[in-house]
Amino acid sequence: MGVVAEKDVFVQSKKDLEGYFNSYIQTNPDLVNAMRNARRVNSFKTEGDYSYSMMKFVGNNFVLIGDAARFVDPIFSSGVSVALYSAKYASEMIVKAFQTGDFSEEALRPYEVRLRKGVDIWYEFIRLYYKLLPLFTYFIQSKKHRLQILQLLQGEVYNRSEVTVLEEMRKFIATVEKSENHLFKNKLTNIPIDDIETLLENQPQVGD
Repeated sequence: MGVVAEKDVFVQSKKDLEGYFNSYIQTNPDLVNAMRNARRVNSFKTEGDYSYSMMKFVGNNFVLIGDAARFVDPIFSSGVSVALYSAKYASEMIVKAFQTGDFSEEALRPYEVRLRKGVDIWYEFIRLYYKLLPLFTYFIQSKKHRLQILQLLQGEVYNRSEVTVLEEMRKFIATVEKSENHLFKNKLTNIPIDDIETLLENQPQVGD
């Protein structure tokens, strides 16, 4: 569990990491109640890179949800989707674990596989958005692609086969880049998209 804050806000509080964390928790009665019997297992630390992933989302007797597992990018508020869906999927897995009596990492692994597929789609979608920027409106306005774009923006997709628009976005970008005098040539940003899979593999990992 963590707190997201601007550096200046943290500095102005004049508190150490633990003090700032605790003061923030006290602002929300629901959090106070939920954490009444919580036990801290690691020291407090800061993370400057807003895009990160834990090395594993599950282990013996635990699952990570929301930002505790993975944070992609603040654009489109993807963290809200990840928080809601990961909580839903985790609850299903926990119920199953109680039914079988198996809370091992291996038994909980399907949850991690499912969640990673979803956040990887978010990551790819956001990279393509940054590549397109003003040209992204073409896909929003397109009758053919609008529904899938809205599904992505709402965080409803955890199966890449359901969002063929991602491939259409890639094809659109490739067409523009290959055409020397294309009208939209200077509209694309210089953000690379061919390295998305590599970037996902090399995503900043937070150990246990």
